[in-house]
Amino acid sequence: MSGWKGRHDRWNGEYLPLDNGTKLLNGRPVFTHTPVVGLWAHTYVCRMCWSHGAWCIDDKGQIQP
Repeated sequence: MSGWKGRHDRWNGEYLPLDNGTKLLNGRPVFTHTPVVGLWAHTYVCRMCWSHGAWCIDDKGQIQP
């Protein structure tokens, strides 16, 4: 993913399937991302999942169906 600027630039980068793509939520894979730039570089992990008809980034670790 790319194109975020400012304080949201931490969302830029590679998103990898969680548990080799076996972890599903709402019938789609969950992805994980560790920022490599900015204040949270290498110390912060977020997840991306399908929810309510759109891809969502969860930065609180509270992904639920």
